Amino acid sequence: MSAPSKSSWLNFPRPEPSCLADWRDWLTDALPMAQCQLGQGTLDPYDEAHWLLVRGMGWSFDAGPEQLDRPLSPSEQQHLKKVMHQRLVDRQPTAYILGEAWLMGESFACDRRAIIPRSFIAEFLVAPSLPGLRHPVARILELCTGGGSLSVLAAKAWPAAKLTATDLDPDALALAQENIQRHGLTDRITIRQGDLFQALQPGDGPYDLILCNPPYVPTYKTNALPAEFRAEPHKAFEGGRDGMDLVRRILKEYPQHLIPGGLLVVEIGHEAAACQQLFEREFPNLKSRWLPTATGLQQVFALGDHL
Repeated sequence: MSAPSKSSWLNFPRPEPSCLADWRDWLTDALPMAQCQLGQGTLDPYDEAHWLLVRGMGWSFDAGPEQLDRPLSPSEQQHLKKVMHQRLVDRQPTAYILGEAWLMGESFACDRRAIIPRSFIAEFLVAPSLPGLRHPVARILELCTGGGSLSVLAAKAWPAAKLTATDLDPDALALAQENIQRHGLTDRITIRQGDLFQALQPGDGPYDLILCNPPYVPTYKTNALPAEFRAEPHKAFEGGRDGMDLVRRILKEYPQHLIPGGLLVVEIGHEAAACQQLFEREFPNLKSRWLPTATGLQQVFALGDHL
């Protein structure tokens, strides 16, 4: 089924909705019918619909029946139609429509200056529960910070640690600074602009923990991304011919910035095969391990001299 035209999207079969709960049920069905892609904050059409409509109204996620089932005013109906048009027809990501994203229960400012917060690394920053981390964490470095979400989560996971967050893109770093201020962490997270480790200044390291969710999508895949993902900064995906351009550089340069017994943690998404080839061909002596994510797939690896 092709995506709806701009003039027809509201013609999907539906009861005449009078409340947000009705619109949410309709949108849950409409999202797959319109071939909208998920994966930028949710993996389920119902969750996506609830997020867009409830937060689009400015309500909390746990809004109850007294809000969800009450009749909407004409202006409220019109507002919901506007945000649904942006999602279904314009194929804008929900996080960009709302100007906010959520990761591990934390809210972040979100716009086109940076990729929408989502990372398997975040799973290890809640407890925190990083296998192989043997000593207290005093200094943390995040490379390719984008909007700063992982640095914020890491700062909350290790309240005594000082962090450095780097990115090549000044616009992304401006958004990261907004999120650092939003979470009251300006005294603990320092922003540095530059190309990977070149952004660091004397006295910044060495680090107990280095985190990175770099661009790792091969060029041939970036050219075929769905519309929602093309709305995000292209440079946040582009990883070169095999997707490993930045990963390769990180593996060459990280040892001089990591203390003995420290840990490097890198996400490579669905590119485990390319990453494994990189280890075997170019870095056979590195001690690495795959960290278990909720998906059960090999999507995050850790490196350290003690692994």
